[in-house]
Amino acid sequence: MKHYLLKKNVFIVVILLIFNGLSAQEVNIDTIISIKIKHKPLEELLKEISDKSGTLFSFSPDIIPVNKLISLKAKNKPVKEILDEISYKTEINWQVVESQVVLKSSEKNTSITNSNLSKEKFTISGYVKDN
Repeated sequence: MKHYLLKKNVFIVVILLIFNGLSAQEVNIDTIISIKIKHKPLEELLKEISDKSGTLFSFSPDIIPVNKLISLKAKNKPVKEILDEISYKTEINWQVVESQVVLKSSEKNTSITNSNLSKEKFTISGYVKDN
């Protein structure tokens, strides 16, 4: 009987540890933080948000203007409100994807990028398989 209880307790502890690890990987954009930045690059602001909230960001520096100077003052605000303010000031959209916040250019900026890309000619080759 003791052996059964020991196995049961070990099993429960292992399950709890697994679920605890899974929840730690989720992005919590409701985390409350305070930030005060004046005329600093966007990349520096994102790093500070990441350091204070544990939020991971994913973006392409070719598309997102990481060197754009930005000023932002937020006291005891959720990360999602701060991201909305950044989005308004920079025309960058954000979206939570799995365990990170993905930053992408707004549709307005994307059309400019796409028009530049359409001038370049390239060939795509490969095979399409249907399993």
